Amino acid sequence: MLTRILATSRSLVKKRCISTQQSFKNFFSHDLSCRTDDSLLREIFDQPCFRTQNLSRSYRNATGLFQNRFLDRPEGFPVWAQHTLIRAQALVAKIEAEKDDLRGTIKDLDRLSDMLCAVMDLAEFVRTVHPDSKFVEKANEAYGMLYGYMNILNTNAGLYNTLRKVMQDQTIKTSLSTEEIAVASILLCDFEKSGINLPPSSKEKFVELSSEIADLGHRILRDCAPEQKYVELSREEVVGLPFTIKGPLKISTAGINGQIALAHLKGSTARKKVFNALNCSTKEQLETLETMLTKRAQLSQLIGQKSFAHMTLAEKMSKSPEHVVDFLETLGRDNFPLAMKEIDFLRPFANSHMRINGNEKLNAWDRDYYATQYLESQNMHSESSLSSFFSVGTVIQGLSRLFSRLYGIRFVPSEISPGEVWSSQVQRLDVICSRDGLIGVIYCDLFERKGKSANPAHFTVRCSRRVDDDVFLVDEDWKGSSGDGMITVETRDNKKYQLPLIALVCGFHSFSESPTLLNYKEVETLFHEMGHAVHSMLGRTDFHNIAGTRCATDFVELPSILMEHFASDPQVLKLFARHHRTDVPLDINRFKAHRNREEQFRGWETQAQVQLALLDQAYHSPLAASPEFNSTTIYHDIIRKWGLVNPGPHTSWQTQFGHLVGYGATYYSYLFDRAIAARVWGKLFSGNVLNQQAGEKLRQDVLRWGGGRDPWHCIARVLEQDKLAKGDTAAMKEVGSWGQ
Repeated sequence: MLTRILATSRSLVKKRCISTQQSFKNFFSHDLSCRTDDSLLREIFDQPCFRTQNLSRSYRNATGLFQNRFLDRPEGFPVWAQHTLIRAQALVAKIEAEKDDLRGTIKDLDRLSDMLCAVMDLAEFVRTVHPDSKFVEKANEAYGMLYGYMNILNTNAGLYNTLRKVMQDQTIKTSLSTEEIAVASILLCDFEKSGINLPPSSKEKFVELSSEIADLGHRILRDCAPEQKYVELSREEVVGLPFTIKGPLKISTAGINGQIALAHLKGSTARKKVFNALNCSTKEQLETLETMLTKRAQLSQLIGQKSFAHMTLAEKMSKSPEHVVDFLETLGRDNFPLAMKEIDFLRPFANSHMRINGNEKLNAWDRDYYATQYLESQNMHSESSLSSFFSVGTVIQGLSRLFSRLYGIRFVPSEISPGEVWSSQVQRLDVICSRDGLIGVIYCDLFERKGKSANPAHFTVRCSRRVDDDVFLVDEDWKGSSGDGMITVETRDNKKYQLPLIALVCGFHSFSESPTLLNYKEVETLFHEMGHAVHSMLGRTDFHNIAGTRCATDFVELPSILMEHFASDPQVLKLFARHHRTDVPLDINRFKAHRNREEQFRGWETQAQVQLALLDQAYHSPLAASPEFNSTTIYHDIIRKWGLVNPGPHTSWQTQFGHLVGYGATYYSYLFDRAIAARVWGKLFSGNVLNQQAGEKLRQDVLRWGGGRDPWHCIARVLEQDKLAKGDTAAMKEVGSWGQ
């Protein structure tokens, strides 16, 4: 899933050409053969010596984080923010002073947004991931310096009126490119969503609420964990666990240990104890979540919207919360019989332990246990040995091979300068295109460490943007770009672009003397997140606001969900799935048996996603403005209406629903894009997975546009269904009819 660091509203929220780095004994040169690069990919992620010491071999002076010249020390963050503030103020003055030649206004506003996002997005990443508390402290300081200024700019009438004047001037408008019109439309919409037409006192309130919501969201993500860190079980209660326990046991509520316990503990009372520990919140967590949701409701009402969902969805593919709820309820109703049939498989096992009527729901804490019993009765034992074929290195290697065949791009391990990354575990992959050379950089932070979230995430640290036509500002030291020292490239037509920088963060278990082996779900996760990363690489546009994954939220998951289809295809598995010791290829029949086990409860999984998406809609509906708003009551109401099991009377899992922060009112996107992805897969790749022509069609019709084209037009083009281009109610119903 995508974690989109879009700290600023997109309204308003360098110059250095890359040269080949000096190699370490020519080992890291980009001129190495593809075969050597391919082999090295596996080694840097699988060999313990590389996992604890990345490819930094240089003894040059330390560079900064992400090669940013300011960030060679924590104190550089506020310095960079201050320099950015000076440049932003100069650019604002230029825009406001321009009276006659308005042709460059869109470019200037996009550049202004990029200036602020460059600092704030990187700061948000650091305060979420960086292990050094001093860096986190200074990142917070830098973020705070610019956040208030950004919100002030979002309510700057002079900038808004200048942009409106550009779009109302037909002479100028007819000369604009498709990308420029898309950017202008986005900026105008975001200005208006920021209360640009409000009286001064209301504008101040808008800025205040926006700042408070951002702080609350950060707190939710920081504290996104169960109330209890451990649950204690007695000697009698641990019976059934798949390992020998001689006494009482403390089970961590972080990671997968709790889920293992729910699947194997024989005693229902013990399972209930674990389930409650995994699904309860503190009073403070609940207050933080409900305050954020209430303030979002206040923000939307301030600008005349019924709810945060109405405000958010107006420019999305769905257009309105009513369309979303209709889509979800239709899907939920259609899927419910299939999901209940899957639950019925478990009833004989439940009846052998307790008396349950035919229509009575199972308890949530019993579901996984009886599912495990059922699968074992069907000889569908967990194929844990499949992990031997999925080392992290082989999976990354396979992704590079797949992308090479589809898009002509591959991953090349790169030397890391001292200070460039935040942990010795991080590896840098340069993304090399056969036509265009270096097109981006992916920093892979894939292994667990103390204090690091286990949740996988894709962070857009910096978007692509054309920089050679920037107007010089302030002084010569800053001309052409932000002067931060980060990488730019020159294209064949003599244009210069700042490179997209992506951080891919996971929490895979690591071992000191052997490769990290992934279960299939983790393989699927890597494919999913790399779908986002490649979208960022291939979605090169002239403008920051529409580059890569900066597109409609209910469209952005399409490339990543499509990658999940590739992950399970036999032709793709043959590219990389080999035993980490013997190099024997994976037996595809064994894998298919495992997939049959995984798919056994697909309806159940879909129903769970429908519940979460409906919960998200309810939390961002007019209910959030009510004095009686209670997130736990709503949570239980939705589970009772749409769920398959009894949730337990005292649970409050919703504070762990971190997507409420970054995907507020848009969590339905996963289900929506899953339907579209299945259709695209069937149209382009089914039966011909490694077809480069199909890959090129996907690249040209979908990926290369970023957010620069109406997503409905992209879908209509790639599926060759012109009627979808309207994006109307009929189009929504058409997608809904495709199912999952």
